Formats: sequence, C-alpha cells, structure tokens
Amino acid sequence: MVTWVSSRNTRLAWALFALLALSLALPGVAVYRHALATVCDGAECLPGQVTTADISIAHATGYAPRQYADNVLIFNLIAFVYCLLIAALFVWRKPAHGAAVAGAFALTALATNALATATVTAYPSLRPAAHLISFAGLSAVLPFLAALPDGRFDPAWLCLLYTSPSPRDGLLPRMPSSA
Repeated sequence: MVTWVSSRNTRLAWALFALLALSLALPGVAVYRHALATVCDGAECLPGQVTTADISIAHATGYAPRQYADNVLIFNLIAFVYCLLIAALFVWRKPAHGAAVAGAFALTALATNALATATVTAYPSLRPAAHLISFAGLSAVLPFLAALPDGRFDPAWLCLLYTSPSPRDGLLPRMPSSA
C-alpha cells in the first residue's frame, strides 16, 4: 500500500529531477536559438536544425533563417512548457501510480532534452548530466507503456483523447472498456 510518505518522496524525486533538467535546459535557450539559424548536415545536429535542402527552400520562399529560428524556438518552448506542466500534473495528482510517475519522468526528459543537448555544445563538461537526463527519460518510457494498459491508470480527462467532432474522426476507433 502506498502511503503519504512515499507519495511525498515520489513528488520530491520528480522535483529534483525536474530541477536538474531545467538547470541544464535553461542555459541552452540562446545556444539553441543560434543553432536553429545555422545550417547543419551532420549527425550532431540538434532537433529542428535546418539542412542545406531546407535552407534553399526557405530562400526560394523568402523565409529568412532568423525567422525560422524564432518560430521554431517559440513553438518548441511552448511544447516544452506543456510537457513539463503535464508531467507536474501527473506527479501531483497520481504519485502512487507507476504509469503516471514514469510518464512524468519521461515527459520531463523529453521536454528538456533538446535544450540540454544545446547546453552541452556550449559547456562540454555537463555532458554526463545531460546523458543522465536522457537515460532517465528513455528508461521511464518502457515502464510507462507497460503500466498504462492495465486499467489502473484511468484519469477522467483520458476520454478527451477519444472525442472529436464526428465519431469517425476520433483518434481511436472506440473508447476502451473500463472493465
């Protein structure tokens, strides 16, 4: 049986992980913005970085690389904040459920991974901490997926994934049975 103390410890562990991830991600915002406006064709490119083909298309349409960098950075920051808020909601509301806790760790790592990688390009000595965040996030994905379909993690808002303007346009063909 999960007690209040273990729920508190779960929240504390996630908060420490989130602080570590954010402390690596926030210094990388300026580096990431600069990298987004730079052409990269190698294996060491950051997510969202333009290739030579992308930049030629952008020039043909009159789209400047700085505009692209600003737009992608704003979109990514909104997505990162959204993932962190969902992770915090998981840990705050369901600290005793394995799927919620694993999902929170995975979402936190997902949200901060690109910016942490950008920070590592500027400060290579932080590479072990960035690898720790990536490892924790990837390690949490399998327990999240393994714990999700057993029916114990059934938040009320999950039905929103199945709603749509018309029944045939839903994300899934039918609502799962809660039996």
